[in-house]
Amino acid sequence: MDLIGVTPMKNYTQEQLLALRDSQEAWLMAQPGVTGTGIGLDARGQLVLRIFTKGISATTRQSIAGQLPHVPLDWEEGDVIAY
Repeated sequence: MDLIGVTPMKNYTQEQLLALRDSQEAWLMAQPGVTGTGIGLDARGQLVLRIFTKGISATTRQSIAGQLPHVPLDWEEGDVIAY
């Protein structure tokens, strides 16, 4: 498959993703439907910026992805429960 015009996701270290998350967290948390953020592994075992949501709109999701175009994102819908 030829992906002309598609920019690949950057491979971030955990420290880089944490710093990026920290620099964007206030903006992310101000987005409607965002309930939390974190760093985690996706289904393929790659580090991602995890965005916890509840009732997020497609428009807001696209806005976030547009603000962080080269960042691997993973979306988790539901309640955030802190232990």
